[in-house]
Amino acid sequence: MHIMLIAPSRATHSQRLLQMLLDDGHSVTFIDYQNPQPESADRYTFIELSKHPLPRWVRTNYLRIVWKNWTVALNLRRVWKKIQPDVVHVVDIEKRAYRCALARIHPLILTSFGSDINDLFEKDDQGSRQWKEVARALQTADHITADSYQVLERCEFIAGRFLNKSLFYFGIDLELFKPRNVGETQALRSKLGIPSGAKVILSARRFIPKMRQDIVLRAFAEILKCNLKVVLVYRRFGVLVEYEDELRVLAKQLGIANQIIWVDEMDYEQIPLLYNLANVIVNVPEQDGLPVTLFEASACMKPVITTDLPAYQEFLSAGEYIRVPVGDVAKLAEAIKLVLADNKSLIEQLGKNYELVLKTANQKKCLSGLNLIYSQAIG
Repeated sequence: MHIMLIAPSRATHSQRLLQMLLDDGHSVTFIDYQNPQPESADRYTFIELSKHPLPRWVRTNYLRIVWKNWTVALNLRRVWKKIQPDVVHVVDIEKRAYRCALARIHPLILTSFGSDINDLFEKDDQGSRQWKEVARALQTADHITADSYQVLERCEFIAGRFLNKSLFYFGIDLELFKPRNVGETQALRSKLGIPSGAKVILSARRFIPKMRQDIVLRAFAEILKCNLKVVLVYRRFGVLVEYEDELRVLAKQLGIANQIIWVDEMDYEQIPLLYNLANVIVNVPEQDGLPVTLFEASACMKPVITTDLPAYQEFLSAGEYIRVPVGDVAKLAEAIKLVLADNKSLIEQLGKNYELVLKTANQKKCLSGLNLIYSQAIG
């Protein structure tokens, strides 16, 4: 098929979906302001969205928004008519999706990241311009996908009607994310400066406030009071600089700055090694879609401690995950200490979670489900 893919080019999920489609033999025309794959590739084309300067008569903020929306929409429609794709797939249900609705391009598939929809409810934004734009996009689309039933139900609430919808996980590459031996991880462990014999707590989520990295930090401070030889590894990506600065100040105030390792963005192929050298992975956001972190950690057969969010329910209930309440430092510290004590009961849990990922988050199976959605939309 020829897929017209419209997505935030810097987002990891966008880049992964693009590569998945190309690897599956599809032709992809990617539309955005930046090229996510500057290297040449077979069956791949990038078209940059034109930036139209504002006319002098456009002075109010309202007119600026209307001008931008319609100029981009007309540009999208022109490209769509020219390349005649089999299907248009928009990732992240926000401005891009709304402008596709204005452009009246079909078949139109919309995929939610989770936070795009959940943020509207967190802000209680009913009646706002953003709410109305998302509603218009949802009402116009031929099919909606998300990684949780909660998000799909919220999409219908925003749209005010029934939608053609289905669960869709981006999945992970199980040939990449798998258990590794100590020899494979030792080089990375040495490179990061992790002391010999130290156990590793890995926090692998983005550096934004709702991921609650501060809770991880405070729980780690409690664990160090037990005189355990342990380090906290923060994987730095999606960084909000102001929030990271706050975390570094807090670490100094708690007197634990020397026990924290800050890992800069790394090649995707290195991430499974980072998971494998960890003794436990923590994921404690206060609001989220279903993160691939849960898939990746489980595929590497590593213990996961996670907050018990509504968006996670379908997945967590099918596995054996250690759950803690949102924002509860004491419960998180207690759970981490239990895992670091090499609790033998964890072995069965890891096996069940591994089987769950094999069954539900295999990238190849997930892509076959997406292909079926494409075919049905075209039909």
